[in-house]
Amino acid sequence: MFLFDTETYTVNIYRIESLNLDTNIYLSFHNIQNSISRSSDKPIYTVFNVKGGDNLYITEANFGESWIEDISYFLNTDHFSQEFIDKYNYWKQYRDDPELG
Repeated sequence: MFLFDTETYTVNIYRIESLNLDTNIYLSFHNIQNSISRSSDKPIYTVFNVKGGDNLYITEANFGESWIEDISYFLNTDHFSQEFIDKYNYWKQYRDDPELG
């Protein structure tokens, strides 16, 4: 978790495990997929929730969202159908430049 302190101009980084926070995200075989495998002991983060001190967010510069997302690592047919990949790429292109969509 990244904590931005705008008064001291520092960024503090904490492991989620050390904060003992419940993210309300539950993964199970019923709601995510039929099997899970992992080949690395290093975690891969696809979404970062950005929040600064004094409840500052990046929503004004990030399409009204307070998070930054990158699923490019998983954007292949090992993880998603080609139909989903095509739709996601179209959505991302539209979000980045609505005139192209």
